[in-house]
Amino acid sequence: MNSLMEMYVLHLEATSIHYENDIPMPDNLDHWRPMVRHFAQHCNRFRADCWPRDAAALAMFQPYVETQSPPGASPVVVVGRLAPDLLEMILSDPFDADGAVKWFTLLLAIDDTIVMSSAHNGAEIFCGEVSDEELAWIQSILPQHVRLSTWSKEEMAQLPGDQPATDQRLDAACVSSEILEAVGAAFIEALVEILSPAGEAAPAD
Repeated sequence: MNSLMEMYVLHLEATSIHYENDIPMPDNLDHWRPMVRHFAQHCNRFRADCWPRDAAALAMFQPYVETQSPPGASPVVVVGRLAPDLLEMILSDPFDADGAVKWFTLLLAIDDTIVMSSAHNGAEIFCGEVSDEELAWIQSILPQHVRLSTWSKEEMAQLPGDQPATDQRLDAACVSSEILEAVGAAFIEALVEILSPAGEAAPAD
Protein backbone atom coordinates (compact mmCIF):
# COMPACT_ATOMS: atom_id res chain seq x y z
CA MET A 1 0.00 0.00 0.00
CA ASN A 2 1.26 3.48 -0.84
CA SER A 3 2.38 5.04 2.44
CA LEU A 4 1.66 8.52 1.03
CA MET A 5 -1.98 7.68 0.29
CA GLU A 6 -4.50 9.64 2.36
CA MET A 7 -6.34 7.31 4.71
CA TYR A 8 -9.55 8.04 6.58
CA VAL A 9 -11.44 6.84 9.60
CA LEU A 10 -15.03 6.18 8.52
CA HIS A 11 -18.30 5.96 10.40
CA LEU A 12 -21.70 5.10 8.89
CA GLU A 13 -25.00 5.42 10.72
CA ALA A 14 -28.46 4.46 9.50
CA THR A 15 -30.77 7.41 10.18
CA SER A 16 -34.04 5.80 9.05
CA ILE A 17 -35.17 3.23 11.62
CA HIS A 18 -38.21 1.34 12.83
CA TYR A 19 -38.86 -0.24 16.20
CA GLU A 20 -39.31 -3.92 17.03
CA ASN A 21 -40.09 -4.62 20.71
CA ASP A 22 -38.90 -1.09 21.52
CA ILE A 23 -35.53 -1.80 19.88
CA PRO A 24 -34.45 0.52 17.01
CA MET A 25 -33.78 -1.36 13.76
CA PRO A 26 -32.33 0.13 10.54
CA ASP A 27 -34.65 0.30 7.54
CA ASN A 28 -32.12 -0.29 4.76
CA LEU A 29 -28.82 -2.16 4.99
CA ASP A 30 -28.14 -2.75 1.29
CA HIS A 31 -24.56 -1.55 1.82
CA TRP A 32 -23.79 -4.01 4.64
CA ARG A 33 -23.09 -7.15 2.65
CA PRO A 34 -20.79 -5.60 0.01
CA MET A 35 -18.86 -3.72 2.69
CA VAL A 36 -18.32 -6.88 4.74
CA ARG A 37 -17.17 -8.78 1.66
CA HIS A 38 -14.73 -6.00 0.74
CA PHE A 39 -13.18 -5.39 4.15
CA ALA A 40 -13.07 -9.08 5.10
CA GLN A 41 -10.94 -10.08 2.13
CA HIS A 42 -7.67 -9.81 4.11
CA CYS A 43 -9.10 -10.55 7.57
CA ASN A 44 -8.39 -13.77 9.44
CA ARG A 45 -10.29 -13.32 12.72
CA PHE A 46 -13.75 -12.31 13.90
CA ARG A 47 -15.64 -11.34 17.02
CA ALA A 48 -19.43 -11.63 17.25
CA ASP A 49 -21.60 -10.41 20.13
CA CYS A 50 -25.28 -11.13 20.81
CA TRP A 51 -27.60 -10.58 23.72
CA PRO A 52 -28.60 -13.88 25.36
CA ARG A 53 -32.07 -13.80 23.77
CA ASP A 54 -30.41 -13.83 20.31
CA ALA A 55 -27.59 -16.28 21.11
CA ALA A 56 -28.87 -18.84 18.59
CA ALA A 57 -27.52 -16.53 15.88
CA LEU A 58 -24.00 -17.45 17.03
CA ALA A 59 -24.40 -21.16 16.19
CA MET A 60 -22.72 -20.85 12.78
CA PHE A 61 -19.55 -19.53 14.43
CA GLN A 62 -19.05 -22.41 16.89
CA PRO A 63 -16.75 -24.61 14.72
CA TYR A 64 -14.38 -21.64 14.39
CA VAL A 65 -14.46 -20.29 17.97
CA GLU A 66 -11.14 -19.91 19.80
CA THR A 67 -12.29 -17.87 22.81
CA GLN A 68 -15.70 -17.09 24.23
CA SER A 69 -17.44 -15.39 27.12
CA PRO A 70 -18.07 -17.49 30.24
CA PRO A 71 -21.44 -19.17 30.89
CA GLY A 72 -24.14 -16.70 31.86
CA ALA A 73 -22.33 -13.68 30.43
CA SER A 74 -24.31 -10.87 28.84
CA PRO A 75 -23.68 -10.25 26.01
CA VAL A 76 -22.57 -13.60 24.66
CA VAL A 77 -19.22 -13.11 22.88
CA VAL A 78 -17.34 -15.47 20.56
CA VAL A 79 -13.96 -14.86 18.92
CA GLY A 80 -12.22 -17.04 16.39
CA ARG A 81 -10.82 -17.77 12.96
CA LEU A 82 -12.51 -16.17 9.95
CA ALA A 83 -12.32 -19.04 7.47
CA PRO A 84 -13.50 -18.49 3.86
CA ASP A 85 -16.48 -20.82 4.31
CA LEU A 86 -17.54 -18.99 7.48
CA LEU A 87 -17.41 -15.67 5.65
CA GLU A 88 -19.66 -17.09 2.94
CA MET A 89 -22.13 -18.25 5.59
CA ILE A 90 -22.13 -14.78 7.15
CA LEU A 91 -22.77 -13.17 3.78
CA SER A 92 -25.42 -15.66 2.68
CA ASP A 93 -27.74 -15.15 5.65
CA PRO A 94 -26.86 -12.06 7.74
CA PHE A 95 -30.30 -10.57 8.40
CA ASP A 96 -33.09 -11.45 10.80
CA ALA A 97 -36.84 -11.34 10.11
CA ASP A 98 -36.88 -7.59 10.81
CA GLY A 99 -34.15 -6.85 8.25
CA ALA A 100 -31.47 -6.08 10.84
CA VAL A 101 -28.10 -7.82 11.12
CA LYS A 102 -28.44 -10.90 13.37
CA TRP A 103 -25.43 -10.02 15.50
CA PHE A 104 -25.41 -6.99 17.76
CA THR A 105 -21.72 -6.56 16.98
CA LEU A 106 -19.52 -8.15 14.33
CA LEU A 107 -15.83 -7.28 14.22
CA LEU A 108 -13.51 -8.30 11.39
CA ALA A 109 -9.78 -8.23 12.08
CA ILE A 110 -6.31 -9.00 10.80
CA ASP A 111 -4.85 -10.81 13.81
CA ASP A 112 -5.89 -8.44 16.63
CA THR A 113 -6.16 -5.28 14.50
CA ILE A 114 -9.82 -4.49 13.89
CA VAL A 115 -10.50 -3.57 10.26
CA MET A 116 -14.28 -3.17 10.34
CA SER A 117 -16.87 -3.03 13.10
CA SER A 118 -20.58 -3.54 12.50
CA ALA A 119 -22.47 -2.37 15.59
CA HIS A 120 -26.06 -2.09 16.83
CA ASN A 121 -27.35 -4.82 14.49
CA GLY A 122 -25.76 -3.19 11.46
CA ALA A 123 -27.07 0.32 12.11
CA GLU A 124 -23.49 1.56 12.47
CA ILE A 125 -20.28 0.63 10.69
CA PHE A 126 -16.81 1.80 11.68
CA CYS A 127 -13.66 1.35 9.59
CA GLY A 128 -10.32 2.51 10.92
CA GLU A 129 -8.48 2.88 7.61
CA VAL A 130 -10.22 3.71 4.33
CA SER A 131 -8.53 4.99 1.15
CA ASP A 132 -9.85 7.65 -1.24
CA GLU A 133 -10.75 4.92 -3.72
CA GLU A 134 -12.60 2.90 -1.10
CA LEU A 135 -14.40 6.00 0.14
CA ALA A 136 -15.66 6.78 -3.37
CA TRP A 137 -16.87 3.18 -3.75
CA ILE A 138 -18.66 3.24 -0.39
CA GLN A 139 -20.41 6.48 -1.31
CA SER A 140 -21.59 4.87 -4.55
CA ILE A 141 -23.33 1.96 -2.78
CA LEU A 142 -24.88 3.74 0.20
CA PRO A 143 -28.69 3.76 0.33
CA GLN A 144 -30.57 6.86 1.36
CA HIS A 145 -30.75 7.75 5.03
CA VAL A 146 -27.27 6.55 5.92
CA ARG A 147 -25.05 9.26 7.39
CA LEU A 148 -21.39 9.08 6.38
CA SER A 149 -18.68 10.76 8.45
CA THR A 150 -14.94 10.68 7.79
CA TRP A 151 -11.86 12.01 9.52
CA SER A 152 -8.25 12.08 8.44
CA LYS A 153 -5.72 10.59 10.83
CA GLU A 154 -4.62 14.13 11.70
CA GLU A 155 -8.18 15.20 12.45
CA MET A 156 -8.73 12.14 14.63
CA ALA A 157 -5.69 13.02 16.70
CA GLN A 158 -7.17 16.46 17.41
CA LEU A 159 -10.67 15.29 18.40
CA PRO A 160 -11.50 15.86 22.08
CA GLY A 161 -12.92 13.14 24.29
CA ASP A 162 -13.48 9.50 23.41
CA GLN A 163 -12.42 8.24 20.00
CA PRO A 164 -13.12 4.92 18.26
CA ALA A 165 -10.79 2.26 19.63
CA THR A 166 -8.88 1.09 16.56
CA ASP A 167 -6.55 -0.89 18.83
CA GLN A 168 -9.34 -2.57 20.84
CA ARG A 169 -8.52 -6.14 21.85
CA LEU A 170 -10.55 -8.54 19.79
CA ASP A 171 -10.87 -11.00 22.67
CA ALA A 172 -11.81 -8.53 25.42
CA ALA A 173 -14.17 -10.12 27.98
CA CYS A 174 -13.52 -13.59 26.56
CA VAL A 175 -12.08 -16.74 28.08
CA SER A 176 -10.36 -19.44 26.01
CA SER A 177 -12.39 -22.53 25.22
CA GLU A 178 -9.56 -24.72 26.59
CA ILE A 179 -9.82 -23.00 29.97
CA LEU A 180 -13.59 -23.38 29.95
CA GLU A 181 -13.17 -27.11 29.47
CA ALA A 182 -10.47 -27.46 32.11
CA VAL A 183 -11.99 -25.61 35.07
CA GLY A 184 -15.39 -24.95 36.54
CA ALA A 185 -17.70 -22.16 35.42
CA ALA A 186 -17.77 -20.71 38.94
CA PHE A 187 -14.02 -20.10 38.86
CA ILE A 188 -14.28 -18.48 35.43
CA GLU A 189 -17.08 -16.20 36.58
CA ALA A 190 -15.01 -15.16 39.59
CA LEU A 191 -12.00 -14.51 37.37
CA VAL A 192 -14.01 -12.37 34.96
CA GLU A 193 -15.45 -10.41 37.89
CA ILE A 194 -11.92 -9.68 39.11
CA LEU A 195 -10.74 -8.62 35.66
CA SER A 196 -13.89 -6.60 34.92
CA PRO A 197 -15.16 -4.87 38.08
CA ALA A 198 -18.49 -4.11 36.43
CA GLY A 199 -19.07 -7.85 36.29
CA GLU A 200 -20.62 -7.59 32.84
CA ALA A 201 -19.04 -7.11 29.44
CA ALA A 202 -20.35 -4.29 27.27
CA PRO A 203 -21.00 -5.00 23.58
CA ALA A 204 -18.12 -3.91 21.35
CA ASP A 205 -18.78 -0.82 19.19
